[in-house]
Amino acid sequence: MRYGIVGGGGYIGYHIAVSLISNGHAVVLYDLFQPDSEWVQDAEEVEAFRKQKQNLRFIQGDILSVDDLTKALSGSECIIHCGKINGIFFN
Repeated sequence: MRYGIVGGGGYIGYHIAVSLISNGHAVVLYDLFQPDSEWVQDAEEVEAFRKQKQNLRFIQGDILSVDDLTKALSGSECIIHCGKINGIFFN
């Protein structure tokens, strides 16, 4: 099965991807990889992981760009949303 993970560079999204890939699934990670995030998997580390795994695709992009997001996740059978927009806080 092919999964698309929005926010795949964050702690939860990245670990979901690792689990899915370990179980033989194909994964597309879509993330902006902003350095001011609380925890963001380093884009270079994700790229190194991708080179080891044929069934992982990494796309850097903004979740606010509907066209880019749609293109990146086309063909995914399941989309898992773990993305957030940094700097938005609720009181």
